[in-house]
Amino acid sequence: MILFAVIAIGCCESARAELMQFRMTGTIDIRKQVGELPAGIFQGAPFEAILSYDLTTADSQAADLQRGFYSAIGEINNFLVIRAGPSEIRSTNGLALWIGNDISELKDIWELRGDTLRMMDSNLSANFEMPSIARISLLCNDPTQSAFSSDALPIGLDALSFTDAIIDVKTFEIDNRVRQFAFHAQVHSIEVVPEPSALALASLAILLGVIFARRRIRLSVRHSISGSHNEFHDQGLDRASIAKGENRSLDKMGLIGKACREPLRGVLARGAAGSVQAATPANYRPFLGRNVQAVWPICGY
Repeated sequence: MILFAVIAIGCCESARAELMQFRMTGTIDIRKQVGELPAGIFQGAPFEAILSYDLTTADSQAADLQRGFYSAIGEINNFLVIRAGPSEIRSTNGLALWIGNDISELKDIWELRGDTLRMMDSNLSANFEMPSIARISLLCNDPTQSAFSSDALPIGLDALSFTDAIIDVKTFEIDNRVRQFAFHAQVHSIEVVPEPSALALASLAILLGVIFARRRIRLSVRHSISGSHNEFHDQGLDRASIAKGENRSLDKMGLIGKACREPLRGVLARGAAGSVQAATPANYRPFLGRNVQAVWPICGY
């Protein structure tokens, strides 16, 4: 019941916001530099970026089956952030994404032939002092038209599918003596980032599975032990007591009524002490031993 309740809550959260996040890694290519660069940003520096958007964002070009435009201005869940060393640069005020699928004829200046994911220029903020004018954008293009199957927001991205996969960061100051810079973050790998709610559900499911498995194993062991005990009790297998002829132990185990009296009654009537082994059930023959006389008083004769 607990698992079902958690799953239901997770489904409600997913229905409200279907977030898609991608983790991108690669290296930085400096395109322009005036003055000192921020810490962690230099030629060939490694970076990590997160692209996040809501799959429920409406397509403002729904009539065009090859082009999709998804504007989520002001949505905090739609963002692009890039980190290099201690420096962090983040888009502000949401995203505007354009998807082109199998484009052969260009209609706008931002369009490219093939399959394209483009994040339009966005204002940015940083954890260091920035020039007065700064923009960030993203471009992923596949001229072979094999990256996308529609103009919907993608739920999967493969860096190997794109000829170009670039995060473009550029800053500008009117006074060209003031610090300013621009760089391309060349994307080498892209992977999906699981949602926190999905991770929580998966962790809980694994935990419950382990608990139920351990409980099942314990119950199985208990039933096995109980069954073995009952079997020994029914058969009266107190072997040491039988071998020594301890009447009290045999009475407790119930051997007298089930194992001895009926088979030995016929044997004693014939006076054939040597036939005790043949008349005794196979399960109890090893316990009689060579001295048949020792068994008779045990069985009540």
